[in-house]
Amino acid sequence: MSDPALSPQEASNLLSSTAKQVQQSTRPPGALLYIVWGGAWVVGYTTMWASTLGSRSYSGPAQWAIVVMIVCFSIAGVVTAILIQRSTWGIGGASSRYKAYFGLTWLVAFVPWWFSTLALDRASVSPQAIGIVMTLTPVILIAVIYCAASPLFGGEPMFVAGAWLGFTAIIASFMHARWVLVVIGVVGMVGFVVAAVVAKLKERE
Repeated sequence: MSDPALSPQEASNLLSSTAKQVQQSTRPPGALLYIVWGGAWVVGYTTMWASTLGSRSYSGPAQWAIVVMIVCFSIAGVVTAILIQRSTWGIGGASSRYKAYFGLTWLVAFVPWWFSTLALDRASVSPQAIGIVMTLTPVILIAVIYCAASPLFGGEPMFVAGAWLGFTAIIASFMHARWVLVVIGVVGMVGFVVAAVVAKLKERE
């Protein structure tokens, strides 16, 4: 004997439950991602700050310290890519296009930023001013990207991280040039921790 047909309400509940299970199974571990990025953030920025402590006048971080930050961010990026790939394996369509656009957005934001710093150097702007621009502008760009992308990807945790980074840039802009890096590193890291807590709470819903 065949099972009785589902009522409209039961069918709706079944669809909602299935959609929620799919969403949870394909969602990357947001809390872990924010912790990884928070660690890369604080290590990278505080390392650059530490490299400036030996100089009498501030002239920006040492080249080796910049390399350390790039390595930290690269590692965090690889971990992010692996976790997202594992959680969304086999999923295509609009979702995959959005992720591709999101990745290209970083290039659209940061390639012009790099060329703008070269323009400042050609204009004989002081190294201290160039250092501040190079330090604050990426934080602002990341804050805007996080907030803009939050409805499609991370939701509230990503928006929290972006808003906090914007707040971090405001606080750092009032600091002496020598302290900008460490303020961005420490205060920004707190934002990632807060985002991780929000993401963990969302995962339990």
